[in-house]
Amino acid sequence: MEWLGKDNLTRTSIQIAAEARWEDAVSVEQTDIDALRRWFVDAGPNVAIEGVYCDEARNFVGFFGFRRIIEDADQRISFWLSVIAASKAYQMQAPCHQLAAWLSLMGVPSPFSSAPAGTQLGVFNQWLSAGPVNLNDGRLERQDVNAGPAWIREGATAPICKEQFWLAPERVWIAQSVSRFDKGRYRIDPHLLP
Repeated sequence: MEWLGKDNLTRTSIQIAAEARWEDAVSVEQTDIDALRRWFVDAGPNVAIEGVYCDEARNFVGFFGFRRIIEDADQRISFWLSVIAASKAYQMQAPCHQLAAWLSLMGVPSPFSSAPAGTQLGVFNQWLSAGPVNLNDGRLERQDVNAGPAWIREGATAPICKEQFWLAPERVWIAQSVSRFDKGRYRIDPHLLP
């Protein structure tokens, strides 16, 4: 996804979630270190992180993230706090630099060396509650529109994103907005999604 290499984007937040519940995501920047430590203990082993990016006009562009399952609470706290600390240096750099740093911390190769394991369309921070749609060949088919969740036809309350994911060996994903804000709702932009 070409937006990853753009220098004019700003990371507006790093968020964490447990058990893929992005509806309950916690902003790292707005949470003190002691509260983060408690959160990582209470979250359980299945934790994920995302970097969220906007353009110069503060329009949402996309996000990427990864999941790691760490059973031991002390190891979980140590790993995730090291990821958060290492992320501070990349806030004003092109998103590809942050992604490369995270992949290095995970000890996994770039996901771009293989085809994605899948592509989905979903609503930012509402992936579970709004319900994602699996895309075949990266395309939204007429049957997806007719039988899919209501947000495909009626628009959503948050940006609609196309997400590619890899299992490398843990899940890594990269998503970009494919919607525009119109009449109080985010609607799929046919120019951005075939």
